[in-house]
Amino acid sequence: MWRRALLLFAVVVAALVIASEIFLPGIAARRIEHRLAADGGTATVSVTAQPALRLLFGDGQKLVVRGEGDTLHLPSLGAAPRDDALGRLDGFGQVQLHLRDLHAAPFQVRSVDLVRRKGSPLYELRLDATASATGLGQYVAGTLGSLGAALLAPSATLPVTGAFALRSDHGRAQLVSGDATVAGIPVGPLGAAVLVAIVDRL
Repeated sequence: MWRRALLLFAVVVAALVIASEIFLPGIAARRIEHRLAADGGTATVSVTAQPALRLLFGDGQKLVVRGEGDTLHLPSLGAAPRDDALGRLDGFGQVQLHLRDLHAAPFQVRSVDLVRRKGSPLYELRLDATASATGLGQYVAGTLGSLGAALLAPSATLPVTGAFALRSDHGRAQLVSGDATVAGIPVGPLGAAVLVAIVDRL
């Protein structure tokens, strides 16, 4: 009787393990896709983890995210970065996020890429975007900034670019090198704002 019970238990465990290998990566990928495209746009996610049960603990071999036309909500410029901004990604051996044509007021983002290569402790973040002078003024300095920009350059569209190397300290993003610029003027906190907006959707 005990042998039969143990055999049945072993069969059930084996079935659960097999089911997790089949279904868990797809479930994890769909959850990220739904979050990223919650306000419009599209997203395609690939999650690799062996064994798949690692995903229950936020671990895996590789995470690849591609999105287009999605909407991100940026935190205030200069707001304190989240303590766990990179915590959802640290458990993966490789990370690739490639997002295109995003709406992230006040920015129209052509592309944003966040990559951590296999064996590397560093995340590489690249940003290519534009913003209207009035929208950027509102984001940086509130109503007065928006009014000032409207008076000085009412129809100007400004290029926004950034390239950063980031290190995770128990999930907290630490800037190793790089900067963001608006029309060639450095605006360092912008990278942290974009990073938080992306990770919030994962």
